[in-house]
Amino acid sequence: MNPPNKPVDVGTQIIISALVPFGVFYTTYRIKKLRKYLLVFIGEIVLNGIIGSIIPYEHLWAILLVIDIAINIYCTYKWSKEWNENVRKEGERYKPGSMSGSSEE
Repeated sequence: MNPPNKPVDVGTQIIISALVPFGVFYTTYRIKKLRKYLLVFIGEIVLNGIIGSIIPYEHLWAILLVIDIAINIYCTYKWSKEWNENVRKEGERYKPGSMSGSSEE
């Protein structure tokens, strides 16, 4: 089942990815970037492991959580904007009466 090619509300996407546990997987699925985000997610896990082994701090989990949420928000914002732009361009290309869809000479 593929998500529909409709614009998404960037604000709602950001709220879901930042506040709902694992919501970023849903938001990236909606804009067809889930595979790309899984690579980012693996990078986050590696980064957290490296930082955790270098900096022995009692409340390090809170700092890492803030970093992970910031990365999620950045990716969701950037990719949602790109998605909306692509959907808008696709809609303009297939509008009735547009030159791109007709064979007028």
